[in-house]
Amino acid sequence: MDREGIGPFRMQLLMEVAAKAVKIMTTGVWHLSFDEMDVVLDYIRCGIDAYKRKYEEGKDDVSENQ
Repeated sequence: MDREGIGPFRMQLLMEVAAKAVKIMTTGVWHLSFDEMDVVLDYIRCGIDAYKRKYEEGKDDVSENQ
């Protein structure tokens, strides 16, 4: 999972994901406050950390329901 560098195509994909998250948080019916955006980003970080722990434990079949 460690990489020496992120290539241009992969960076483009990462930027698209980030842009979608920001767009969802800043537009639409509900306008989130900056504090609410911090909460959303904290939940994203918690989800990533949980997935990473399970991946590092050797569980290849990590689903979003676990």
